Amino acid sequence: MEVSTQTRLWTRSFVLLTFSNLALASGAFLLFPTLPIFAEDVLGADNIQKGLIVSLFSITALLIRPFAGIALDGWGRKIVYLIGIFFFVACMPLYFLSSTILILLSIRLLHGFPWGIVTTSGNTIVSDIVPPAKRGEGIGYFGMSFTVSMALGPIVGLWILTNYNYDILFYTATGMVLGAVLVAGFIRYPQMSLKKPKGLTWDMIAEKRSIPSSLMALVCSMVYSALITFMSSFTKEINLPAIQLGGESTIEGSSLFFLFYAIGLTLVRPIAGKLMDKNGPKWVLIGGFVFLILGLILLAFSKSLPIFICASVISGTGMGTILPTTITMVVNLVEPSRRGVANSTFFSAVDIGVAFGSVVFGAIADISSLQTTYLIGAGTIVIPLVYFYFFVLDDYEKKVKEVIHQ
Repeated sequence: MEVSTQTRLWTRSFVLLTFSNLALASGAFLLFPTLPIFAEDVLGADNIQKGLIVSLFSITALLIRPFAGIALDGWGRKIVYLIGIFFFVACMPLYFLSSTILILLSIRLLHGFPWGIVTTSGNTIVSDIVPPAKRGEGIGYFGMSFTVSMALGPIVGLWILTNYNYDILFYTATGMVLGAVLVAGFIRYPQMSLKKPKGLTWDMIAEKRSIPSSLMALVCSMVYSALITFMSSFTKEINLPAIQLGGESTIEGSSLFFLFYAIGLTLVRPIAGKLMDKNGPKWVLIGGFVFLILGLILLAFSKSLPIFICASVISGTGMGTILPTTITMVVNLVEPSRRGVANSTFFSAVDIGVAFGSVVFGAIADISSLQTTYLIGAGTIVIPLVYFYFFVLDDYEKKVKEVIHQ
């Protein structure tokens, strides 16, 4: 039986949950591209150490996700989400103590735990409260809170670094996350039958039906981690000029990437979601993979601002199609009481991709150029495209029919 009996998508809880996620993710994404810069400029970090700033955060998020999934299905959505969001806020002031690379990496390790809890919880809750017939559309709109934060966070962060200092950066990130706490208190969380854990089993840690779709997200997340970690260095490598806003205020080329990447993400998400609900994932996901491959190739050969902007939009369109479509596939394959562990499985795969991607592509960047790194990233996306077409699609269509007829 579905948790949601609503037929209306834009309910009070859906809107508040989306805004809460927007505020928290904006604070988190503000730090994603700026901490590697901080580590290089202030702490003398190299590319591999900058990659570790992203990967260690993802590793601890990965470690906690299975237990977050168990808790969501066993203790309820509200308590787990609120614990995660309060813990995330509590970690923010620690960044002021980052006087060495070891301290910064330790903080990132700690901060990854609540990130894993909150992201698993938020996506489980939204899959509960949206109408089943509009699940792809609802997850697409909810995912736009990540999309906007991917633009807002990095743009604000990089603008602060250009015009102010690192203290202002950390204060701003903390303020954004505090906004998420305020909104989270007014959400009406779904009530459902709980399954108290009686022991730790593999079925409680991972949902096997989610694994094929999650593997595709893992590979795409590897490439995304390279984009977000090294974009500032890439724009310097290709000598992309900053844009003068007036006075001494400027927007760096890396900020422009995040802005137009997010525009592509934002525009495509509701469209992809509706197409997924109506026609299934086949052509939606194939189109997403093709767009991402083309965007990465165009990005690698960008020598002028117009081409760079086009590449950013196309890459964003591809990624904005792939992730919400794959997570909708994951949710469609399980009953409500398994959504916590299904979401945990999916986002654990994303974390693995981000963790390994930032280190692997960082090592490639150290021995070649970032242009070559992004071309290798484009070739990497061919793997999930082939995997989806020849294996995952038939497997998904067969299993989703089984769920519908239960």
